[in-house]
Amino acid sequence: MNKCKLFAWGKAAEVGSEALMENSLRSDVLEWDIYNWARAVSFWDERADEVCSDLGVRVLELGARGGGISLYWALKGARVVSSDITDEFFDQARDLHRQYGVTDQITYEVINATDIPYEGVFDVVTFKSVLGGVGWGDNYANQQLMMEQIYRALKPGGYLFFCENMVASRLHMLGRKLFTNRVGGWRYLKLNEMVDLTKEFSELRYETFGVAGVFGRTPLMSKLLSSVDARFDSLIGPDSRYIVSAICRK
Repeated sequence: MNKCKLFAWGKAAEVGSEALMENSLRSDVLEWDIYNWARAVSFWDERADEVCSDLGVRVLELGARGGGISLYWALKGARVVSSDITDEFFDQARDLHRQYGVTDQITYEVINATDIPYEGVFDVVTFKSVLGGVGWGDNYANQQLMMEQIYRALKPGGYLFFCENMVASRLHMLGRKLFTNRVGGWRYLKLNEMVDLTKEFSELRYETFGVAGVFGRTPLMSKLLSSVDARFDSLIGPDSRYIVSAICRK
């Protein structure tokens, strides 16, 4: 299978020789706030393509829900374990993976991200927007435990690819308080905490994304605000952006 450039901004996505509607694939992989999260996941692409140039690459997705990030890696040719803390979303994930013809590359397992039953097995561990839930109730120790378990599950030289929600600004936290039920429960990361959580890895590359896009209350508004972010969020300090995308090497 040819490598897929899933989220090139403003270009149609391609899977093999078959062109897909960019927004449809984004939505299937990312599920919500797709434009800024697409930029965050596209930060992985070059290194992900390098990793997947070898046959038989094994990937573990944690907190997979509907299996979107598992789809991303399967479309790059990897063999994927799509996991979550319950099997609630496995049927939904299978349906999604069947649509893209990758079901033979993906298996499904119930795995607690703080108690991963593997050691030195995976070339890649990956997740999107999971650490905040693991740290529910201001439990930073649980977030540390998750990262320790990931490190243990990776082969020597293996990679962690993740995207996570940031604390960002006071305005972002106010918006979350007004429009979501996460404030007081979900533990958003500060940038220095993300660096601390990955300190055992020999390599860390990261970028932060998004300022206004999170305030979009409709798909159209989200698209418009995220388009502004794509052009101007470089003018805002990295601590004030609300998504971090990272690549770590063991």
